[in-house]
Amino acid sequence: MQQETLNTILTASGWIGLIILCPFLWRFSCAFIIFIYYKLFPYKTLWVEYKHNGVLIKRTKVKLNSKDPIVRQLNETNDEKENYYVK
Repeated sequence: MQQETLNTILTASGWIGLIILCPFLWRFSCAFIIFIYYKLFPYKTLWVEYKHNGVLIKRTKVKLNSKDPIVRQLNETNDEKENYYVK
């Protein structure tokens, strides 16, 4: 009788533990899948938008696989093919 009660309590606590861990395991698996995806297919470009009072002023393309530092790419505004101004 005591062994049967102990088995029931252990089984119930195991199921309750799994139910409590489900949201964590779901988030962890989603984050892991995203991590693997971006390791296989990394970002190569990034668009940086400059806004003033919610109005888009300028949009700049930054190449993440470039040898130039990101700050230098953001400061260069001479190339109008990659940067454009909104009027």
